[in-house]
Amino acid sequence: GAKPLREMTRNRNVSVVIGNWRDDGFLSDQTYDVVVADYLFGATERYWAYGADELLGRLLDRVRPGGTLLIVGLEPYELVLDRNEKDDRLVLEVEAIGDAAATAAFEPNYRELPERWIRERIARTTQFNVVATERFPMRLTARSLQRQLVFARDCLVKIEDDGLRAAFEARVRALDKELSVWA
Repeated sequence: GAKPLREMTRNRNVSVVIGNWRDDGFLSDQTYDVVVADYLFGATERYWAYGADELLGRLLDRVRPGGTLLIVGLEPYELVLDRNEKDDRLVLEVEAIGDAAATAAFEPNYRELPERWIRERIARTTQFNVVATERFPMRLTARSLQRQLVFARDCLVKIEDDGLRAAFEARVRALDKELSVWA
């Protein structure tokens, strides 16, 4: 979180600012040499539905001429995993059950945006261009996927239809069992 980050950067000419990007006035009079968006776009949909375009604009507005916007995120799993591969399919199913449970519970959800989306939006600007990208291998563990199932379970309690909720619960249990022996 931001508190440990503030402690780590104390006395290093670094500012950590906490606020809400949905607020038009947030940092509206400030610009920075470096702006970091660390997994921010994946969370945008959950907390600011359809706000990703506006968020990117606000982030770019905060970068000084010649400055850098550093974006860290995940490619959507369905773009990098192969549903015909057993392990990949399990990951996609775990992700899908969380998405479906959130939808059935009328809960907002996380949604990763592909690098292509960021590149296309930045290409539309006249002041910015993408100067470097780097991809790292995805390192998923049974534990990280089980956290996805916790998210699904949290949504399940909000599903009003008993039959639908029971079907989701059964599938979450089955996926949890598969993860318990996942390599």
